[in-house]
Amino acid sequence: MPRYSRRSSDRLAIVQRAYAVNCDLCYWLATGRSLDGYLAQLGEDPVATRLVMLVREPMAPNVTMLGAILQRMIMDRVEEGLPLDDALSAVERQHRLATA
Repeated sequence: MPRYSRRSSDRLAIVQRAYAVNCDLCYWLATGRSLDGYLAQLGEDPVATRLVMLVREPMAPNVTMLGAILQRMIMDRVEEGLPLDDALSAVERQHRLATA
């Protein structure tokens, strides 16, 4: 994580990192994983950890909505005849491509 500075490239990197942490948090929680597990994935990144602690409550409705969307996407594929494991993998790939 770059240090805070006045350079626009540093600010852009900070915003991009914050966006990635936030998106990953929502996906992590929407797929039933624990907050502690996500914090462990961040390692020793105090800025990202603080961001997570600040946004977790306000992002709760987004986590719920994303979970419902992912479940619907999975069930659409299952109803089309795809085995559950394949449907899970397909939706995960699609989500990763959409958020890359």
